[in-house]
Amino acid sequence: MNTPVIELPLHGRSCEACGISNLRKVCEWSHVAVTRTRQWLFRNTITICETCGFTFLSPCYAPADLTQYYSDSYARFGGQALDFSPEKRLAFIDSVLASRQRGPVKGVIEVGGNADTAFQRGLGERFGVVSSYEPNAECGSDFADLGQAPESSYDLLVHYFILEHIADVRGFLRECRRLLRGGGVMILEVPDLMLYPHDISALILHEHCNHFTLENLAHLAALEGFELIDSSSTLCSRSFGFAAAFERLPDGAELPGHVVRCFDRNLAALDAGITRVTRFRELVEVTMDSLRCHPEWKVVLWGANDNLVKALPQGQKLSNAILVDSDPRKIHYHQAFRAILPSEALDALREADKLILFTRLHAPAILDWIEHHAGRRFADAVILDY
Repeated sequence: MNTPVIELPLHGRSCEACGISNLRKVCEWSHVAVTRTRQWLFRNTITICETCGFTFLSPCYAPADLTQYYSDSYARFGGQALDFSPEKRLAFIDSVLASRQRGPVKGVIEVGGNADTAFQRGLGERFGVVSSYEPNAECGSDFADLGQAPESSYDLLVHYFILEHIADVRGFLRECRRLLRGGGVMILEVPDLMLYPHDISALILHEHCNHFTLENLAHLAALEGFELIDSSSTLCSRSFGFAAAFERLPDGAELPGHVVRCFDRNLAALDAGITRVTRFRELVEVTMDSLRCHPEWKVVLWGANDNLVKALPQGQKLSNAILVDSDPRKIHYHQAFRAILPSEALDALREADKLILFTRLHAPAILDWIEHHAGRRFADAVILDY
């Protein structure tokens, strides 16, 4: 892929919860992301509000620019295993709705669902027709824009690991409220900032505009007419987040004051996470330096994804390496490599001195596949995934 890099413009952003700019810059880093037809330069400055502790990018990207980026992103490849638990999502929905003791749910919409999975099938089994909105151009969507969805038409609205990508949190919540009927329920999942000292999956992603705690999220939602009615970490479909349910309050309803003061606690969790990010980057650097110092090694890199680009930015290459990925759409994902399918890499795998995996989630399945098809077990495979 020999396309120019698009640098996403940055715009000033105050704390959406407090409406002020009493902010402390904590860290900044940049990353070039690859989509189906383009490359994008993200420059992230993570800040924290010293009044309430809400943590977010400031400056940040324009919502329209992010929509353009996401519309060109890769949708889930059909052969990939799910990276979330459909059962937990459905169990939390069932639990929340059972506690509401209300009539049948009429009208369900999912925002951001980009694949036909067991979760979407479970929604269909429970509620019949389920509407969806997804900006990715490769995915089917009932609406070209969320604003096209009809007002006050849904009793249930769900979105999973979407809100951290949104540059205008309150604007998005306001739109969700517009779609719900009075008393309707919004169920969502987001990464949990409190887990960053142990898991940096959400912290290191260049696409994340916000870093939530339950308190900060409830504060923001209350400002847009939602009341927190339930939450769960154990029923979150991914290990690094929490699930939350909110009720749409009637117009004009006022909640008791949501005074949130968790700056010190949030800053400590963020700092601990940043320390882990630094260690991960050091591991990547040491590993790649080792490969460069041994040009005689035969190396197989597995995974055309953002971890690969973190290790080998566009334009950099290893003359002694090949790149393997199971998604045929990613043949030109990296400028320096033509990605080949696993079936084309059997001889290289049999002769390889080093195997580098850029995915932790799929590593066991990949190693089993290599053993079954290439007759070799890589006990010393290196996993470069946070």
